[in-house]
Amino acid sequence: MLNRKIQKIWLFLFSTNVMVFSAQNDAGTSLEELRNAVPVEYPLINISPDSPRSSIDSVSLCLILGEAQNSCYAPDYSDMSVTIERSPLLIWPPVYSVYLEYTARQLLVVCSDNYDPVMHGPQFDLGVLDEGAYHVFDATVDRDQRVGSFTVNSDTITGPLTMSIKGTVEDDPFPLKRLGFPISDVKVMLKQSESVRDDQPDIIPPGDDLVPLVTIDSAVTNSEGQFAFDNLSPGIYYICCTHSDFNQATMAVALTSDALVNIKMLSNTASGIVSGSISELSGDDLSVLDGCTVTVAQRFNDLDYTAAVSDFQSVYRTVSGSDGSYRIEGIALRVNGESWRVRAFKDGYTEEVEYVELYNNTLKNNLDFTLQKSYANLNSDTTDGVVFTIATRKMAYDVGEGIDVRYTIKNTTSRDVTFDDFSLNCEYNMTIGEQSAETPFFQLSDLTECLRTLSEIIVPAGDSVVEEFPLYIIPEDLVTGDNDFWIIAAGLRSDKYQYSWISVPVEVRNEPVKVEKPALISAVSGKTECSLSNNNISLELPSSQIVKVSAHSLDGRRIPAISFQKRFGAGPHTVTLKVSGVKGICILKISGDTFIRTFRLNPVFR
Repeated sequence: MLNRKIQKIWLFLFSTNVMVFSAQNDAGTSLEELRNAVPVEYPLINISPDSPRSSIDSVSLCLILGEAQNSCYAPDYSDMSVTIERSPLLIWPPVYSVYLEYTARQLLVVCSDNYDPVMHGPQFDLGVLDEGAYHVFDATVDRDQRVGSFTVNSDTITGPLTMSIKGTVEDDPFPLKRLGFPISDVKVMLKQSESVRDDQPDIIPPGDDLVPLVTIDSAVTNSEGQFAFDNLSPGIYYICCTHSDFNQATMAVALTSDALVNIKMLSNTASGIVSGSISELSGDDLSVLDGCTVTVAQRFNDLDYTAAVSDFQSVYRTVSGSDGSYRIEGIALRVNGESWRVRAFKDGYTEEVEYVELYNNTLKNNLDFTLQKSYANLNSDTTDGVVFTIATRKMAYDVGEGIDVRYTIKNTTSRDVTFDDFSLNCEYNMTIGEQSAETPFFQLSDLTECLRTLSEIIVPAGDSVVEEFPLYIIPEDLVTGDNDFWIIAAGLRSDKYQYSWISVPVEVRNEPVKVEKPALISAVSGKTECSLSNNNISLELPSSQIVKVSAHSLDGRRIPAISFQKRFGAGPHTVTLKVSGVKGICILKISGDTFIRTFRLNPVFR
């Protein structure tokens, strides 16, 4: 990926390092206009000038994070930095990602109570930018969540019938540290979609086989690798380059003015390498795992990462050796930086997947996988040739994780076995509780609806019936010690089949799921606090952050009415949940940049 980084920019805005919007902001939008656009959802961005031009305008960006009672209450922002990365997609104008980072803190000062609301947030000086589309991300909060976009237009003003596309075709030298060499005798075809020539829809990335293209002009590069197409109307065009020694390269161009493009072609002998090791995790012991299959594949369409291997364009595979190591060479590449899926799996074990970017003649080393035996924590009992087994996917779970339980009935006899006369037509039941507890935390029969309503279960001779129960999310308030042992029990829901009930222990650790993002640096002392009382969430936050609330029923269904995310400033907050229409006990997971908590919610109606 082509990276362009802007060094850290230290901005001291006014005396408090805060961009405060009062009567009017730089883009000419008044505060009143912004506030009247109800509801205002933060964050949002403000660009100055509002229609920047490449090579001319210096661009200033303000990330608006919220509204304060007055300027005194607005947080202090410092340590602002910007990283701009260009997308590897062959599209013109190019697409860039803008990642913003900053430190937010609440000043320990006494403020007046007067109400003079102001919008606030850090301001960044991006400088003079190249032509293209820029997508902005608040990397301090969530690097994957886009908060806004803007466009930098060309500084060239061209008449509508005199537009041209000119460019150069070069080889991609990576990993060699040299400039690309021009490629002569490249056949360059200018194409356009027949179905979109009149409608002019949004630009479609090159390589999408669903777009039928029609060639409208062609050229051959000269000794300097140059080509040109003149007298073009505004629209979307595709430049397709072919050469016997290189992979085909296609660039999409949204033509609104004269375009000057550079196209890289990768040698058709280019290939990547992947290597690493496979280990087995059993309890706290880590050992090598041989005989594990490793595949490397690239999809036609990379939108659905859950697709089967058969959906992939090319599949390379190997098996880990006696020392657990593997190595796959000769992975044919079309362009540098392609995304490939590496999958490690073995019968009886969990599957692990990683996505990597591969480059020509470059080893992707130390791509290691750790697999666990799947549903290895089990217990079985046999009655009259029928084996009843209960198993959990893991032996130990952390607070906030979901316990996954599988119940199996295996018929080892030579005749079919039938189970019927179920209570309330619900064939299975499951309970979860502490070893010493008489009453379990959870019973599947407490759900308002059964998993199924079958009148009977028939297990053919030599066959099995498998039931996977809904995930049970471990609430934090039920784990009393550092390590608790719970009992998972399941069986057929009928007094006739008491012998079908069987149990297995699991270890529950009082270690909340780790938050991947580092906590924001704050100048405010004190720890984060989060509690739940009746229908109210109480927060004490050391810094401004986005708080996410996720609610699920005991059978694993998401409850949208009380699931949301919102940015809160530093200090105390109380959120009242709207529980009308929510039936039964549910699991509430509340997380922010500096904490994660899980609660069991029993809605209280007033």
